[in-house]
Amino acid sequence: MKMRFFKSLTSLLGRLMSQSDRNCEEPIPAPNDNTDAQPTDDPTPTAIPACAGIHPAPPVESPRHKIIVGLGNPGPRYAGTRHNVGFLCIDRLAERWSVALSDRRQHAVLGQEEVAGTPVVLAKPRTFMNNSGEAVRYLLARFRAQPSDLVIIYDEMDLPLGTIRLRPRGGAAGHQGMASIINVLGVNKFPRVRVGIDKPESADDWIRYVLEPFREEELTVVRDVVERVAAALDSLLEEGMDRAMNRFNTIPSSPPPEPVAEPTDESP
Repeated sequence: MKMRFFKSLTSLLGRLMSQSDRNCEEPIPAPNDNTDAQPTDDPTPTAIPACAGIHPAPPVESPRHKIIVGLGNPGPRYAGTRHNVGFLCIDRLAERWSVALSDRRQHAVLGQEEVAGTPVVLAKPRTFMNNSGEAVRYLLARFRAQPSDLVIIYDEMDLPLGTIRLRPRGGAAGHQGMASIINVLGVNKFPRVRVGIDKPESADDWIRYVLEPFREEELTVVRDVVERVAAALDSLLEEGMDRAMNRFNTIPSSPPPEPVAEPTDESP
């Protein structure tokens, strides 16, 4: 009985191995989009044996998106206010990188483009400042990104007007938009760019202060610092956070005063 069982098993294994050999001899046709192509004398192989040990290359993983979010309040009422300096920076980046901010979603207005080999998303939340975390959560979910893929740009009263600070992590330091993001994400380890707007004369007047437009005499400095933020983001994408911090976390030097002309005898 045992001998008959082993003979049957041996016969079955032999048939399976024979079938495997025949399969190996049958080629897999090479892909050809032109089904009407005529045979040629080209010696290039047109088929690959199924058992040649050649396997399709694994899919190349796409680079993760860098999601750059400028904080602010939506609507014309808040346009140009100190609290919306993050929006000003996003607008400048969109211009610099030719990104169309045309994708209007419930939580954010955004646009996409590849910058320095990295797929970049620029976004301005459509939530109000205190609910910025909802917009950021939507963006991370949509692009399957992690908090480390973020760069948040926002106003900072503890920095003088005209200065910026890049940081890889940190707390909210009283900023309601950042507090919302940290609360929603549950982490504070994500890159940010703080843009100095200076402090009001009275600490009790900070709400009115951040919701006011920049004064006329401040606009030149504001334009310069927005340009500085754009250059810092270029550096961050191309060189990394450490190099960008070393280059831009300094107080820009003031231009030297113009020389005063000495009076002459011919002066009236």
